[in-house]
Amino acid sequence: TCNEFAFGTGPGPAMDNINVSDTVDFDAAPPRWEPAPTNKSIALGEDFRYDLNASDFSGVDTATWAVNDTTNFAIDSDGVITNIVDLAVGTYGLNVSVSDTGGYTRSATFRVTVESAAPPPFQPGVLTYVMLGGGVFLIALVVILVKNRR
Repeated sequence: TCNEFAFGTGPGPAMDNINVSDTVDFDAAPPRWEPAPTNKSIALGEDFRYDLNASDFSGVDTATWAVNDTTNFAIDSDGVITNIVDLAVGTYGLNVSVSDTGGYTRSATFRVTVESAAPPPFQPGVLTYVMLGGGVFLIALVVILVKNRR
C-alpha cells in the first residue's frame, strides 16, 4: 500500500483510455451490448423504432453509432434506430456498430421484417344482406310454385 502513485513515460507517446484509481485500468475492449440486438418484425405501414444499448468501462462515444442502411434507416446518438422512409414488405438486413471513447468498435447484425397487413376480418355489408335476402326470396318462390302445382 502507498499514498502516492507515479506513471512515467518518455517523450512522444500518447496516453488515452487510462483511469488511475487503486489500480491502473486500461480498457482495450469494445463496448458490450445490453442486450444484444435481435430480429424484429413490424406490420406494413408501421413505423420502426428500436432502442439499442451498449456500455463500456471507458464510456460509449455517442458520436459513433452507425447503421449500414442509411437509405431506409437512421440511428441517433443514443442508439435509437428509426425508419426514415415508408418501408415496403420484405426483410432488411442491418449491421449496427458502436464505438467506445478509445475507438474500439462492437458490431451486430439483425433483420427487420416488414409483413403485409392481415386482411380485415369479414364484415357483412349491404350487398351481403341483399344477396341473402334475394336467395331466401328465390327459395320461398320455388317452394310456393311447387306447392301450387300439386
